[in-house]
Amino acid sequence: MKSFRLLLVGITFVVLTVAAPGQKSEIALSVNEQFVDAALDAVLSKGEPPAIPLKAEAGDASCHESVTLLRELNGVRSGVRFREGKINVPLAFRGSYKAMFIGCVDFSGTGEAIVEPEFDSQNQRIIAKTRITNIALSGMAGVGSSLLAKLLQSNVDEKINPVELIRLEKLSFLFPIQNTGSLRLNAVGFRYAVQNGSVTFYIPYEFIRN
Repeated sequence: MKSFRLLLVGITFVVLTVAAPGQKSEIALSVNEQFVDAALDAVLSKGEPPAIPLKAEAGDASCHESVTLLRELNGVRSGVRFREGKINVPLAFRGSYKAMFIGCVDFSGTGEAIVEPEFDSQNQRIIAKTRITNIALSGMAGVGSSLLAKLLQSNVDEKINPVELIRLEKLSFLFPIQNTGSLRLNAVGFRYAVQNGSVTFYIPYEFIRN
């Protein structure tokens, strides 16, 4: 689970820039697909690959009901793609599930999710929610895909959503003012722009005197 969170958090910061005088006080953070791919390679090359359980409680020990992330399957490579104004997450996976009257069923397949960033002003952070949009199971003509998609989304909502991408207080700077205290930055909004191959987060700030 920790590794799966690391994958999603991998879309965070690379470059910091502050707006020039006369413009809105704003910090911009940019990241590209190559950075995310490198982070994912690091996650999948160390230890067990990320997995999401399909049941809240422990089930039959002989059937590990979970979905495990794969690097690639059937030409689909897991990663994060910044295209057409959206943050898309192609997925390759394998897993198992205990079906009624059948027993433990192994499966593999591919899918897609959309990551939607949001501004949590109360906690001064940028979060993201992951929404599963498509699941296709290999060699099963789509049978069971809708059920798996619902199970996976339910567990993502319960165990992962929302994902904390950036804690904005970590980006705040203190500006000391001689004999009169200091100024600190407080985030007051958030927007983002997706170009093909990269995403930039724009965070406007206000200056508060301590």
